[in-house]
Amino acid sequence: MKKASVIVIFCLRFIFPEFKIYPGFPPATAATAATTLYYGELIVEGEAAVNISNYLVFSAYPMKLNESISIESINITTDCTIYGSILSCRCMPGFIWRGPMCQTQQQCCSLQSTCNFSTSDTPSCLPKNTVTMVGSLTLNENFVTDYDNPTSPVYQNTSKAIIQKLTAVFSNMNGFECVNFTGFRRGSVIADFTVYVSGYLNTSQLQTLVSQAGSSLNGIIAIITTGFVSMKIPNTPLKYNSTGTLVCSIESDFDISKWEISIDQNVREILTGSECTVSSTSNSTTLNLLRANQAWRGNYTCTFTKGLIIHKASAFIDIALLPDKINMTVTPSYPDCSGPSSVNFNVNCSIQESTENYTVTWNSDGSVYNTSSSQGQIYGLQQNISCNGTSTPLVTCTFRNRLGDTIPQSINVPVIYKSDKKCPVSPPCPEGKDNTNTVVSCDTGKVGQKTCNCANGNWKVVDNCVNQELQNILDTVLDFKKGIGNPEQMAGQLLQKFTNVTMTTSSINSAADISASVKFLETLTTTAQNANASFGSGVFKLFINSTSNILNTNLTGSWKSTQDSNQSVTLLQSLETFTKMIYLENDTITSSFPNIDLKGYRVKVNPVNLTFDEVNVTVSIQPTNAQVITIKYNTMGSFLPINNSNVNVNSVVQTTTILNASEVKTIDMRFLLKNKYRRKNKLVCVFWDFITEGWSTEGCQIITSSSTTVNCSCSHTTSFSVLMSGEPVDLPFLNEITYVGLGISICSLIVCLAIESLVWSSVVKSNISHFRHTALVNIAFSLLIGDCCFVAATFHDKITNALCLALTLVQHFAYLSMFFWMLCQSMMLLHQIIFLFHQLRKKIYMAISFLLGYGAPVTIVAVSYGMYNNQYYRTDICWLKYKDDLTGSIFTFAIPAGSIVIINIFSLFVVIAKILRPAVSDSTKSNDKETIKGILKAIIILTPTFGLTWGLGFFTMAYDISSNIEYKIANYAFTILNSLQGLFILLCGICTEKKVRETLLKLVNSMYAQTTTSESTTNLKATSSFSDK
Repeated sequence: MKKASVIVIFCLRFIFPEFKIYPGFPPATAATAATTLYYGELIVEGEAAVNISNYLVFSAYPMKLNESISIESINITTDCTIYGSILSCRCMPGFIWRGPMCQTQQQCCSLQSTCNFSTSDTPSCLPKNTVTMVGSLTLNENFVTDYDNPTSPVYQNTSKAIIQKLTAVFSNMNGFECVNFTGFRRGSVIADFTVYVSGYLNTSQLQTLVSQAGSSLNGIIAIITTGFVSMKIPNTPLKYNSTGTLVCSIESDFDISKWEISIDQNVREILTGSECTVSSTSNSTTLNLLRANQAWRGNYTCTFTKGLIIHKASAFIDIALLPDKINMTVTPSYPDCSGPSSVNFNVNCSIQESTENYTVTWNSDGSVYNTSSSQGQIYGLQQNISCNGTSTPLVTCTFRNRLGDTIPQSINVPVIYKSDKKCPVSPPCPEGKDNTNTVVSCDTGKVGQKTCNCANGNWKVVDNCVNQELQNILDTVLDFKKGIGNPEQMAGQLLQKFTNVTMTTSSINSAADISASVKFLETLTTTAQNANASFGSGVFKLFINSTSNILNTNLTGSWKSTQDSNQSVTLLQSLETFTKMIYLENDTITSSFPNIDLKGYRVKVNPVNLTFDEVNVTVSIQPTNAQVITIKYNTMGSFLPINNSNVNVNSVVQTTTILNASEVKTIDMRFLLKNKYRRKNKLVCVFWDFITEGWSTEGCQIITSSSTTVNCSCSHTTSFSVLMSGEPVDLPFLNEITYVGLGISICSLIVCLAIESLVWSSVVKSNISHFRHTALVNIAFSLLIGDCCFVAATFHDKITNALCLALTLVQHFAYLSMFFWMLCQSMMLLHQIIFLFHQLRKKIYMAISFLLGYGAPVTIVAVSYGMYNNQYYRTDICWLKYKDDLTGSIFTFAIPAGSIVIINIFSLFVVIAKILRPAVSDSTKSNDKETIKGILKAIIILTPTFGLTWGLGFFTMAYDISSNIEYKIANYAFTILNSLQGLFILLCGICTEKKVRETLLKLVNSMYAQTTTSESTTNLKATSSFSDK
């Protein structure tokens, strides 16, 4: 039997001292000796094939053939066996069937198996690894226009010289094929080229060769290779919402590795996020997809970087998609069955653009339809319903992808029947059915939807339409959360777009626009922080500028309409967090925008001063590499929520951030007040506490203050401001004095009313005494009701808002009634003094008194509540609101009461003048003493019943407060005198009247006499009984 012959095809790498490929090139020197790859064919007997192959591969290399040529290495590529006229060949490890032969032998290339050829053929396997290296050579030269013209001598000579030197260097690589010059471009002079290599690359050798090539050309070479990295991908297409793992590896260590995804020609870096994780070692990187959806369908690229060399590998990951969101609409929105016997309607299911070819089925009340009309990404179904019933049809559309996965979406068709209650047409809402809702389209330039809710015959519109450009920007940063995109790289571009969109307030004038804007800035900040990003001054100014745009006071209505009242808190926290990621390229940064001002310094002196028009900030810090950045917000204070309606922000808000500092001693601030600090106001230095989501005084204190400025000192850094409250300055023991005094007063008033009930018939004998005691009883009764409500209101933690309002109304009425009855008493006394011989008729006086005493207070309370409504009372103390001069519901009490006090003071002076009149004609010392006694008696008796002690209260409201002793004395005096007003009425109004005392004494004596008589009778009966026995 004839032995089979074996053909061994091998490749040899020869080193030649001279190298010519391109005509006209000068010969290479010994220093630029080139390596050339040759393929050879060796026919041997089958038994000797193994030995000869081993000899060729494992011989000592380089092998010198002569003084000028040597063999660098030999690799066996193809092993063929001859069977008659058939040549059966297989590829050796590391080599594959590829190249031109795949056009004639497609089965060989697809299966990579043993293939048969004619003995006249010379098949050869090629290296499995094919590497393309795209390079750029940067020369330190000035760019001339000749480099733009490929036919110019400068272009041709320079390009040939570059090719020659690159070829001489890179031909030393195993499998080197050729160098292809691409062209020149600007940026000094940059020459682009491509190197083609077949076979395995040694990265260390490549690093050395790149360095040598750059040195020989006096430039810097950067290389990007493809085909060197091994990439493993999951079987595709992936199922929707499934997981998948991609792994890239390389045979040597590299400094940096990263992943990128290309979708619709947009390339973005992939970082760890909510839908993926990225992990790396020194020579591999792994990407785990946690939720395969439309965002992750695209071309993936992994890169390894070391120095100026980048190695890449790419693969397309296909996903069998399902719609992330299905929008269902009915046309008409409300099919009208109130007249016809049947009605037609269309149901549409719309989805975002998708590459998936869906099969859509419909289910309408149990009937299944496998066909549907489709216009782009909108699928529709036409239906007819009988109007005889009252049912609400349920329609479901189901999307099925190529793997058979499905996702359904349903809608109830709101048919209007004859008996249904309806909402009338009110653009943009159509005529609708009660207790239902429908979705209407947004205005031009907006995306999202408006929802019309029909309830009790009226429409309520919820507008969730967002500016189209703003939504596109928001979608991009929301991808950051998933893991698609690098915030550090894209922040500048996105913030510039966002600044342009928000520059005109009319383009972001809805609550949805404000929410989307805050969401954009918040998401950009949090994702950048998670990625450990840092930004320069340029990006920071864009962030501040865009924030200033959305803090425009023209957008106040939109801010107040947002469903989340803490949007401004989120914005403030985002600004503080973003500031911590800033580095200053220069020693200072200064910018001014309509609603925000910015200043920052590198710390070189101690202390650091940052001065604005409305605030001056001084930071005590040791000179280091620290950065101090202060942001002043002109309008932020009006957007931040305040739980206490009696408190307002009375200065700008400023944020001070200190970076790279080991220790911060204090931050001193001098605020210019927006509103003058006076009256019954209370000032506090505060900072915004993000934990409690409110203003806090912890760590801050007022150093000095005036009517226009406040100096604050704080021991920490954050957002600071000054609050002004309508509440009085806290004085020690003031509350305790109030409660004790009110307790005594309430008891005294009860005693007063009890005494009046006992002595009324004996004391009230004339019209004058009737007038006086009627007024006194009503004064006491009104004051008692008011004081009891005041005490009840102190339990504010157990009182509902409705009860709190009721207590406020009753107090307002009771205290006003007290004053008007005091006015009645004053007028009666004044009439008696002036019109001595003209007596008041009882009926007229009583009618006028009750009309003033109760009618006027009821009118004032009703009008004031109607005027102020929600601003009528304070829920924390259940009393009228105080804001500033003549503003606030408190003045509907203060003005009438103050006017009555002034009238009563006038009446008191008339009484004193009447007492002084006899002393003019008779000036003996005894008469003078009696006159003084009379005056003092009049003052003592009339002051409580005329309400003159309330004058101290009006003094505290009108006095510009600070820490002055006069204010403290006035407050304590007012609290003591007014809380004990009931006691003073008892003592001065009741006990000082002689008839009352005599009547009480008679009643006591009578009661005592009856008791004594009863006891005597009992004793006599007992003695008689004893005697009888």
